[in-house]
Amino acid sequence: MTLSNTLESMTESALADQLYNFFNSYKDAEKKTKYLRKIDKLLGADFIEITSKDFLENSQLYDKLHLTPELFLKTAKMAIKNIFDERFPGKNKTFDLSLDESENKISIVEALGSKFHNKLVELTGVIVSSSTIYNTVESIIVICEMGHKEKIDSFVIPKKCNHSSNGITCNQKITSDEKQEMIRHRKYYLKSDYEFSNHYDEIMADIPGELTELAQPGDRVKIVGIVKTEQTKDKTFRNYLYAVGIKKLDDVDLRIYSDDEEIFRKLPEELDFYNRMVNSIAPSVLGLESIKEALLLQRVGSPDILKKDGTKTRGWIHVGLFGDPGTAKTKLGEWEKENLPKTQLIMSKGATQPGLIMGLEQGPDNRRILKVGALVLCRDDGLTIIDEFPRLDPEVIGGLYTTVENGIASISKSGFNVNTKANSPILATGNAISGKWEDYLNIPDNLGIEATFLQRFDFMFIIKDNFDTQTDSNLADAMLNDIQYNDYARPHSPTFLAKYLRFTRQFNPELTPEVNSHLKKTWLELRKDTKAKENGVSPRHLNTLIRTTLAIARIYQRPYAILEDATKAINLVKTMFEQQNISIAQADTYLTRNFNKAISVLEAETLDGLTSLELFDKCQSYGTNQDNEEFRLDLGTIREVDHNKKWREVIALLKRSPRIIIHTEKPLRMAIKKDKGRISSY
Repeated sequence: MTLSNTLESMTESALADQLYNFFNSYKDAEKKTKYLRKIDKLLGADFIEITSKDFLENSQLYDKLHLTPELFLKTAKMAIKNIFDERFPGKNKTFDLSLDESENKISIVEALGSKFHNKLVELTGVIVSSSTIYNTVESIIVICEMGHKEKIDSFVIPKKCNHSSNGITCNQKITSDEKQEMIRHRKYYLKSDYEFSNHYDEIMADIPGELTELAQPGDRVKIVGIVKTEQTKDKTFRNYLYAVGIKKLDDVDLRIYSDDEEIFRKLPEELDFYNRMVNSIAPSVLGLESIKEALLLQRVGSPDILKKDGTKTRGWIHVGLFGDPGTAKTKLGEWEKENLPKTQLIMSKGATQPGLIMGLEQGPDNRRILKVGALVLCRDDGLTIIDEFPRLDPEVIGGLYTTVENGIASISKSGFNVNTKANSPILATGNAISGKWEDYLNIPDNLGIEATFLQRFDFMFIIKDNFDTQTDSNLADAMLNDIQYNDYARPHSPTFLAKYLRFTRQFNPELTPEVNSHLKKTWLELRKDTKAKENGVSPRHLNTLIRTTLAIARIYQRPYAILEDATKAINLVKTMFEQQNISIAQADTYLTRNFNKAISVLEAETLDGLTSLELFDKCQSYGTNQDNEEFRLDLGTIREVDHNKKWREVIALLKRSPRIIIHTEKPLRMAIKKDKGRISSY
């Protein structure tokens, strides 16, 4: 007789005896009776988890678990109940049983096929919607005309009594039934947690008992269950998963090991750490360094700021990229979607409020189910990208006002009353509503979106398709040959970047009084600008400075932000406002001093510009003797960018300036754009 036949012929009572003995005697690595301790804890718990690999010590039980999982788990629950009753007489405890894993680790697509029908499997996915809790009858007691009572586990009530006495079956008519044991259920609908934004296959998971409280829509989960089949209204059959275990996973499926941590903690000490991080965002896209910096900091985020009155200021950062067609806006978003986890790219055409936040839908079984949208699925450290944002329905935009600011999605109707986190940052991209960006119009008029909503974006960059022979030549070279980076500026791989960004989220830096004072001074100077009022510079921009400073401190793993972080934040905000002809006064640091000096030198040059070596030489002799001595004290005398970190920082700041055009990357040759242009703000 084969092993399979031996297992199939094992009676329920024989299996119950084996499991009874197993749970009574199994000892863990510490030589302690693992399951007796768990059973004792049932006095204050509602379910007990069993570990599938524990049965490897008894191969017959392990194989039985995977061959007939329903019978195995039913019998295991009976064995545990018998042990509990022996240890705690009269307690009459009800509980649920859960399983930690299965050897059959499959995808959702595989679960929808026929290969694993009635098999125990394990899969991971994102819960995209759920039903309300409902109850079903687990067992029924039927009563015949003679008064015999029988407990049945089937929902089909027999017509005649099966009670037997002295070999004689009663066979009297069943006259009544009593619903005795009810069990609650919730249905979850899962999509693959890999590329789930573009994946249409989903599976329904029936979650019973106490397991219904362990997760909610938007969570990534691992579910252990049995693949079953049910008939639909249109006479077809579909698979579903009857869950016997569920566990919420980390929001980002990227494990960080001790070796990773050792590398990550030393990373900020490396030369050009920050520039390498910036270059790691969409490295195949030429230029746009300030935009890449904003996208990096958007992924890092800052900790939420809790005020003394109990209110909270959001830490997530919203970015808008708008302008002319064909300027890499969508490409930047697509790079994030393809390379960084937990990212959804939504096309504005046909996008709905339920698709972005949440709503109610009719489920396959006619139950109303809660469907969550992108801002819930990508909460915390994810990202929601809305492409062609200006073409989003105005009513949908109207429904986003509160959520984008407080990070809460709410619904209260049809028996549902749900509040859940929806604190996903938004990357909005799109062309002007007319197709071509018009300089004489401000941002709201170009986009056809109210200024009150646009002010919720921390960064608004306008990317224009300027006709310039050198820029076009550089772009063609980048597209045909890829961009060549110097070793010190070489981008990290997307996986490395994603893991490091996840690592940094454990740090929650705070502002110091010195940094507070610096940011306040900067914002006041910003408000004084003659263009500030007409362009809508508001207190929201002070929050942007705060969030950006804290995000930079976080990426450096600092407990407190320092002036250097604030300076980087101010420079980034300044670059954005330079497009709008608004200035920000800055502290007189070596970075800003020598940036301004380099700009002055380049302004005096021809359109051919200068290499970094030529620029360094000219800066040493430009201006007064005092200026030149200050330059040498600031940056030293080493001309090569590879060997002078401070000079590299000045060059990096120049490359991010909208006033600079890059003729070549190797060797680096820069020039001033003679017609800087102006873009109106909101």
